[in-house]
Amino acid sequence: MRKTNNKIRTAVLSCLLASQIATPVMAAVPGWSSSKISMGGVINGGSELPLLQQRPVDALFTYAGQGGDGDRETIITNDTKIQKIMQYVRGMESNLAGQTFMPTIVFYTVDGSSSHYTIQLDLSNDSTKHYLRNHYINLISMLKQLESYKDAKHPVPATLLLNPDFLGEMHKSCQPGYCPTPFDYAVPVASGLNEAFDYLGLSKADIPAEFMASNTTLPNYIRSLNWLVRKFGPNIPYGWHYNVWAGDQTGHGWLHQASQDASLITPHATAVKNFLQTMKVYGNPEANMNPDFIAFDKWERDVFSTMAQNGLQGGYLYNAPTYGVYTEYVKQVSQQLGDKPVMLWQMPGGHLQVTGDVDSRGDHASSDATYILGDANVNSAASNLQAYYGDKAMPTNSSYVLNGAVTVKDFLKCPSTEASCWQTGHLNQLKAANVFSVIWGGGSTTSIAGTDNVKDDGGWLWNRIKALGLNNGEGSTKPLPTLAPTATPVAGSNCAAWQVGMVYQAGACVTQGGQTYTAMWYTVGDDPATNSGADGSGKVWRTSTTSGATPAPTAVATPAPTATTAPVVTPTPAPTVAPTTAPTPASTAVPTVAPTAVPTTVPTVAPTTAPTATPAAGITVCAPAWSATTSYDKAGTVVSYGKHNYQSKWWTVNENPSLTGQWGVWADLGTCQ
Repeated sequence: MRKTNNKIRTAVLSCLLASQIATPVMAAVPGWSSSKISMGGVINGGSELPLLQQRPVDALFTYAGQGGDGDRETIITNDTKIQKIMQYVRGMESNLAGQTFMPTIVFYTVDGSSSHYTIQLDLSNDSTKHYLRNHYINLISMLKQLESYKDAKHPVPATLLLNPDFLGEMHKSCQPGYCPTPFDYAVPVASGLNEAFDYLGLSKADIPAEFMASNTTLPNYIRSLNWLVRKFGPNIPYGWHYNVWAGDQTGHGWLHQASQDASLITPHATAVKNFLQTMKVYGNPEANMNPDFIAFDKWERDVFSTMAQNGLQGGYLYNAPTYGVYTEYVKQVSQQLGDKPVMLWQMPGGHLQVTGDVDSRGDHASSDATYILGDANVNSAASNLQAYYGDKAMPTNSSYVLNGAVTVKDFLKCPSTEASCWQTGHLNQLKAANVFSVIWGGGSTTSIAGTDNVKDDGGWLWNRIKALGLNNGEGSTKPLPTLAPTATPVAGSNCAAWQVGMVYQAGACVTQGGQTYTAMWYTVGDDPATNSGADGSGKVWRTSTTSGATPAPTAVATPAPTATTAPVVTPTPAPTVAPTTAPTPASTAVPTVAPTAVPTTVPTVAPTTAPTATPAAGITVCAPAWSATTSYDKAGTVVSYGKHNYQSKWWTVNENPSLTGQWGVWADLGTCQ
């Protein structure tokens, strides 16, 4: 049996390596390079700015809005956060030698990072909760704002990435016998668009008849977003986000299995293509109704970082054979979508840290950057990996194909068919897969420069990018330019005393300790006395200038015209939690909001009943009790613990449902009896 497995493995690797050696052809996306794979990283407007200017790459990404999840209860006609990010980007460009950056804006119109409850909430549009309308208004406004940054030097001013985790959650959760939000789920597209166009003073005669019908469903809704991007952002290339874990109940497990059986790859790629076309994301007959690219998201976190928790146990560590499967899978999806260009988004920027590594953090190791970019310091036996992760035991009750591997070092050892698997890099393999860009890092992951949340890697990632000629010219140590001033409220009676539980939007004016402060973005619970600083500090409050002038009307989130439950202006926390390690608000300059600090009222109107412990609505009976020794192999398994029902989002064992946290494996479905 061992000899047979080795023969199969050799055949699989030979097949995968053939695609790497093939002559690459670059896919083209407007505004992006067609001669190299563009590198990108995170920009939050915080402590990372000086290093980003010193380490210029092609693209910088951030999240739009105030809450990082779509801001369903707030209308934002001018996003002050994006305004500041664009000013930082253009300011850094002025310090460089003619280079430009591609700002890549992540935008949510539907929150798939939390649960099907929030998906359905975002698709509702009734007499009290006009969430669909608000999202349409915010998307149109964002597109107009991005178009306003176009000039002779920036004919393509920005790129848009839509709705992380939404398609992944839809594809993962709809299984035979249980589909909480079916593909033909009714969405009131007409009322949402009509109200949005009325609010913005746009001609409703421009709305295609398809979207004015009374029986519109999810595919119509997705097409409406594609149409809006083309209509209001003609110079803004865009793509939709898709999760690698979504198409199979084993999550990443099938990729490990496919490293032994390449015949698994094509059926999975075909299933993804069929799903995306069924949902009308791609494959539309009208050329202008199809996105420019597709963004694949493997997993945002460095596998061995403290923030990753169960990254190794969850199957997120890829060795060279599994990475070969991943790139072949991406290639086949791209080809089946007509050679659609591919962005690898939120790729973990961590690398295989070796003895004497320039990265002295002592955590954040991952195999991703080493596989793609190569590192001559990693030997073929992976024997010189740092002990803190290299000596860890590989999980034996997981989906990994171990082939006798006991430790992480054993698992990462190069196969005999590719003895230099970590030294040479695999850029040609990515080019053959139509990859036009790799965007490194996220909210808690290594990126081009260290952020307020993640320490810098000592320049390892940047040094490899530059050594391969993938940098965007030379950097600069010039001082960052001062941002154009925004409206500064005047100290005095117009500024109320700061309150710890009050929600403050961008532009809000408060007093504290005899000083006046202005909020730069949404905040609650951040004491101005300890959370203020200059532009670029990452602090939410700025010290305001006292003058006798009347404050100018600033770019502040505009309240929705129809009243909502006062004083709520932030998204109500969903009763269930995110299916993946999706980007959190902490990853940007927008601080994470503690749900208990906001005096919110749970909405009484929801599009459908929130998912309960079983497919039947209204069931509150406790499911079988969770066991620490049971392996829960299938996503969607429901257990009970502490009089709460929990639903698994992927394979798990020995993870207490009450402790996995917001981004963990267990979703809290509520109380049970």
